[in-house]
Amino acid sequence: YTYTEHFPVLPQPWYFAYPGDTDIGPGGNLYVLHSFNRISVFTPEGVFLRQYRFYWDAGYGTIARSLAAIAVDPSGFIYLADVGERTLLKVDPQGNVVNKFYAFNSWGDLETDAQGNVYFADTTANDGLPGPMNPTIIKFDPQGNVLLSFIATANPDGLGLDVQGNIYVADGKIYKYDPQGNLLGSFGEYGQNPGQLDHPNDVEIDSQGNLYVTDSVITRIQKFSSSFS
Repeated sequence: YTYTEHFPVLPQPWYFAYPGDTDIGPGGNLYVLHSFNRISVFTPEGVFLRQYRFYWDAGYGTIARSLAAIAVDPSGFIYLADVGERTLLKVDPQGNVVNKFYAFNSWGDLETDAQGNVYFADTTANDGLPGPMNPTIIKFDPQGNVLLSFIATANPDGLGLDVQGNIYVADGKIYKYDPQGNLLGSFGEYGQNPGQLDHPNDVEIDSQGNLYVTDSVITRIQKFSSSFS
């Protein structure tokens, strides 16, 4: 892997600051959620395509208050976690909010699968607001209806899906669940040597089943095989 400095670059007068989450959409385009509720979209080569902004101030009307997670489905619909309103948003490819659904307690990660279903990690126990009593992984259909929910680990930071529909959760270790939410196994010896995990905060899986795990404490990415080696 080769590091590319200053990728991607926004043309003037656009600006780019504090990227908080990313996802890959149709055509391999990169969606970057960053400051002031903005989403910038780039080609795989880093060429700027467009930008969405979701206002929350009174002068423009409240659409979203504080966006913290993004996922893009195969049709180009964008799903966002708004921590200010504690709700999930569905946005069409033109940037219009077409649905608001699910009142969560504390946001984790968002993912979508090949069928357009949405997966969300509600990361903390209930604090008197609507939502589950325990850290929970929830699967929704594209209309926002709950298809599956199961209690996860203590604080699920990141989610990943493989092509078989298995669900991976980053939380101290990497936990693997089947499509019905049954725990299949886990891996991740604590430490900072190659193959060890200090604070894994996200996981992604490629088409061959390899896992890519980010570690926020020692700022590195590790690649593991589907057998966790």
